Amino acid sequence: MTYTFSSSRLTVLEANNLLSSPDQTNLDQKQFDKVLLNKKQIDKKELYQSIIKILTPEVVSQLPPYFSGIDSRESAQAWLERMLDESLLFLVYQTELQQLIGFSFIYLEQTDEGQKNAHLGYLLAQASWGKGFASELVNHLIEHIKTRDLADTLIAGVDESNLASIALLKKLGFTQDESDVAANLFFHLKLND
Repeated sequence: MTYTFSSSRLTVLEANNLLSSPDQTNLDQKQFDKVLLNKKQIDKKELYQSIIKILTPEVVSQLPPYFSGIDSRESAQAWLERMLDESLLFLVYQTELQQLIGFSFIYLEQTDEGQKNAHLGYLLAQASWGKGFASELVNHLIEHIKTRDLADTLIAGVDESNLASIALLKKLGFTQDESDVAANLFFHLKLND
């Protein structure tokens, strides 16, 4: 089942099941009627172009190296395949413009003690910064993780210079952890309290 969320501002699609065919993916009619855009398919060629446009040097400057240098169809395809393999990947659309504006990633892990953790990551196209989309997206993803009982604790890492994301995490109730990693801050949110 492909998970979807839609509001007047954002449409969020879980990509892992959605992007299963080689070139394009069909949405069932109910899903299409409820959510997505003016087309019944997500064309992977268009998706690769959007990935290239979104993952600019400014957007990925504080992210791991494999987010950088995405400047061709081949590198966009390799990046997408890696994200689908390693995480629950969400495509984030601005509903009104029917345009892909970002991605969110949830990496699931279970500790030796049986603790279920979800590591949350997100990025938005630079043109979408400062408009409240990140707050709406992260709020929704917290509820999604709770509803699906994916984790007991949500973890987010952020570069110390990313003041907007730090403020957002604190606003949403995340607590800052001690960190031994230079320039990176880590936050957690207990979901079962």
